[in-house]
Amino acid sequence: MPVESYPGNYPGTITSAPDVVRLAPASNLVCRARVKGIDADGDVVYTVRGQALTFHRKLASARVERTYSGTVEAGSPIRIEFLEPDVSAALTTLREGEDAVLFLIGSDDRYRLTDFGSSKIPLDDPAALASIRPVLTVAASSGDVLVQNVARAIATDLPPELGNGRRPAHG
Repeated sequence: MPVESYPGNYPGTITSAPDVVRLAPASNLVCRARVKGIDADGDVVYTVRGQALTFHRKLASARVERTYSGTVEAGSPIRIEFLEPDVSAALTTLREGEDAVLFLIGSDDRYRLTDFGSSKIPLDDPAALASIRPVLTVAASSGDVLVQNVARAIATDLPPELGNGRRPAHG
C-alpha cells in the first residue's frame, strides 16, 4: 500500500508566528483553550521530501475558555488531533495544562490544527507572545472584518505585560 504525502506543507525546523490573516478565515474554530490531557491515537506514516516518516497521532482533550470565531461555547470540551514526529520539526504540539489560542478545523467536538506548523499562540511563552504582537497589529488592519475582529480579540487576551507593552498597575 502506498504511503500518503504529508498533508499540507511540512514546516521543517524553523518555527514561525501564526499567520492570523491566513489562518482565521481558514479555521472554523478560533479559540482560547486549556489542554486537560493528551492521549495517543495511533501512528501514521507520511512521505516527506521523498522519505517515509512516522508520526505519532495525539488527541488532546481541552476546554474552550473563549471563542473568537466559530460556534463552540466557552466551557465546552473539545478534542484536538495533532502529530508528533520522531525527528526534529517545527510542528505545532500541545501539552497538558497549556493555555493557548488555537486555530482549528473540525466539527462537533473533534478538531485538528488548521496548519500543522503554526496554529497555536501559547499564552505562557514570552518569546511566542513577543513575536505574535506585530502579527496581530498587521491583522487588525486587514481588509477582512473577520480577521480584524479575531486579531483584536486575541490581543485583548494577551497577558498585560506583553499584550500592550505596559506593566500592570500596582496599587
